[in-house]
Amino acid sequence: MLVPEDDLRHDLPAGEFARESLFYTVPLVEQRMLIEGYIAIRRDGVASRALMVWGDPDRDGYRPLAADLAEAPMQGRDLHDFEVAGMRVRQPELLHRVEVSFNNGNRIWDLRFRAVHDAFDYESNAAGCPKMVAENRYEQAGIADGSLVVNSREIAYAGVLAHRDHAWGTRDWQAAHHWKMFTGQAVDGTAFNLFECLAHGRVFHNGFLFRDGVQSPLAICREVHVGYDDQWLQRNCAVEFIDEAGRTARVTGERFAGGFIDWGGIVLAESAFTVEVDGRAGICYVEAGWPAGYLEHLRGGSWQGLG
Repeated sequence: MLVPEDDLRHDLPAGEFARESLFYTVPLVEQRMLIEGYIAIRRDGVASRALMVWGDPDRDGYRPLAADLAEAPMQGRDLHDFEVAGMRVRQPELLHRVEVSFNNGNRIWDLRFRAVHDAFDYESNAAGCPKMVAENRYEQAGIADGSLVVNSREIAYAGVLAHRDHAWGTRDWQAAHHWKMFTGQAVDGTAFNLFECLAHGRVFHNGFLFRDGVQSPLAICREVHVGYDDQWLQRNCAVEFIDEAGRTARVTGERFAGGFIDWGGIVLAESAFTVEVDGRAGICYVEAGWPAGYLEHLRGGSWQGLG
């Protein structure tokens, strides 16, 4: 079970893959854009941070509209209030509220996030958290207010369905053959998360369903379908959740923003979807991770991996 201190720094093991990470996603449907903020802190306090903004790949291509990445020592004693290379994070209420600000003169981002359910940690799943991706991690849906300035364009947003996560421990993504992450919520307050990962010769499933004020770990997914475009970026999805309480939820959707970024030999396919959750409108963030050589093979083969 999580405690408020789990929103602060943890003791990390030695090794190049040990780090603590915080991630924020804000889908903007009307603008057909996706905002992502990310910070990863190593044991020695040196951190990487990124701000990425994605457009509609059918309109804007597969590269981010903006990608601002940097590495610098973390400024601040803990995660209540700290900064990395111009990105400041404040947590006025641990496990419930976070504020993020970023300003490099050309790109300005402001985020105020409030949770709609208790943070769900992967150790709460029956098989626990896959240790190649974290000692533990939590996922949490919320409501976001804020603003973005990118490419001289200013966008204000309020009441947006958004998401955040926090992970700590060994995070060796290259140990995974492939993964898919579905995380989102509907306008009625239903929230869901599924992480399906192929690693170490096994398939791992983690996640939860939150509905009618009750949160329950994921038990099984009866259907996990993703359709791809000719570059192998996810275009549509259909996922059916069954939680440990026996409740079901079916999520179907279509992409409106996203693209690819090479993340140290693993290609991340980032995307945002408009979805229906049992017929109720919602938003879903969908990420896939591909080994770079495998993705190149799928794109370049005359059969395109389809037969």
